[in-house]
Amino acid sequence: MMILMNSSLMILTTQMIKKNWVYLVFAVSLIIFIVTRFTNKDKDRVYLTIKSLQTQKGWGYEIYTNDTLYIKQVTIPAIVGDVPFATEKEALLIGNLALSKIKAGKKPTVSKQEIDSCGIHY
Repeated sequence: MMILMNSSLMILTTQMIKKNWVYLVFAVSLIIFIVTRFTNKDKDRVYLTIKSLQTQKGWGYEIYTNDTLYIKQVTIPAIVGDVPFATEKEALLIGNLALSKIKAGKKPTVSKQEIDSCGIHY
C-alpha cells in the first residue's frame, strides 16, 4: 500500500511539474516576443527634426536625424553670397521644404526658383 501511495504521489508530482513547465515556457516566450517586438521597432526608425538657428547676421536652420546633426544651413541656399534668412519664419519655411524632400527620398537641395516662390527676401 505504501508503494502504491508513493507511486501515485510521484505521478501527481510529475504531472504538476509538466503543467508548470508548460506555463513557464509560455510566459518566457511571451516576454521575449514583447521585448523584441517593441525594442527593435525604434531602432529601425529614423526621426527627422528641424530647429531654427539664430546667427549674428540673421537666421538659419538645422535638420537632425535621430538627434545627429545632418544639415546646418546658416545662409539662404542657391543665393550667391553669404546671405542669412531675415526671419526665423523664413528659415523654417525653407528648412521644412528641405525636410519634406528628405522624407520623400529626394536630395534636400533648394533652387533659387523655390526660394523666390516662397517669397524669401534676400
